[in-house]
Amino acid sequence: MALPSVLSACGSDGGGSGSDGDPIRIAVTSATSGALAIYGRAVLDMAPFAAKYLNDAGGANGRRIELKIYPNNGETADAIRAVESAVRQDGFEILTGYFSSAQSAAIQESLDRLGLLFVDPDAQADGLTAATCNPLYFRTVPSVSMNLNTLADGVRGLGITSWSALCSDYAFGHDAYDAFKRLAGSQPGTTVAPGHFPPLTHADYGSYISQLLDEGTKGLFTGVAGADAITFFKQASQYGVLDHFDAIVGVNSFDVLVFDAIGDAGLGLYGVPGYDPALDNERNRKFVEAFKKEFGREPFYIEANTFVALEMLLAAVAESDSTEPATLAEQLTGFSTDTIMGNVELRAEDHQIQRENWFGQIVRDDATGGIKWDITAVVERDKVSIPVSPDCKM
Repeated sequence: MALPSVLSACGSDGGGSGSDGDPIRIAVTSATSGALAIYGRAVLDMAPFAAKYLNDAGGANGRRIELKIYPNNGETADAIRAVESAVRQDGFEILTGYFSSAQSAAIQESLDRLGLLFVDPDAQADGLTAATCNPLYFRTVPSVSMNLNTLADGVRGLGITSWSALCSDYAFGHDAYDAFKRLAGSQPGTTVAPGHFPPLTHADYGSYISQLLDEGTKGLFTGVAGADAITFFKQASQYGVLDHFDAIVGVNSFDVLVFDAIGDAGLGLYGVPGYDPALDNERNRKFVEAFKKEFGREPFYIEANTFVALEMLLAAVAESDSTEPATLAEQLTGFSTDTIMGNVELRAEDHQIQRENWFGQIVRDDATGGIKWDITAVVERDKVSIPVSPDCKM
């Protein structure tokens, strides 16, 4: 994939006050290899499209987005190298992109030193807005526990009282298992077996699948993503796992980028899509129409998350008339604005986004013959929300 070096003030002049103002310079770093590269590459394609789309709409009172792409190899050390390069060599003061939870936590530790504002659209580990929360860090995606609240609301009616679990061995996977065990295990008579945690980029799930089948449970919870999800569900289908359990539910395990790869192995699975392209508001309708024209398909949650992050940044810049990190952080704290996902808010106490979330099941797409999400429930922000962690010290 050819990566653009810099996307500067592209698109027609949207006019308005400040149209000759300084650009809104945003560094974007994302993985191009490793288990999560399927998502990293999607963001590296999405970010320039989103910048042009928003610039064509006038930017922030005429101030235009200027992006520079900094690919990394998926390792935390290389993500840190990319961030350091963006700040030290090129003078960027705003960061976004696609990040694992480990990368996000490590970057947070350097924000004060670098004088960098970090808007994170993807990393979900609970500790990022708890133990490691930072005044210059803002998360514009629900946390693991928020997604699991949505999942728990959706699967409560399935009547399953015994669960197995398989999650990747990194911060997100462990947080996902802990949250699922806490929520599912709180239901009377419900048990959750000890979790299985294969390493990232695992190639052969045979031994894990054998253990899952031997546990005698009725439901399976998964927290594997990207290339690992494709590998696991292909192998699970071959071993009969999909027929063995009464229900399989997952968080971050199923999305449109893996649908073609897993095929019928995905039918009937339940999860949290993270975004519904059919959301009925004008912003979303226009965004989806433009995205489909550019990419030939509907956007999925990671691409939508990236867009929401940029929408919120532009709205905050327009309000504050500043891209200086401290000023912009003050504006974003408790900030509420309209986005393609409706009205959203960055909670003042820990900079965690508050928004709706969605639960669905994978079904046959009669129009294409493939598979798609059937959104069966919308969970309002008061149900999705979790209390502010006492570990967060702003």
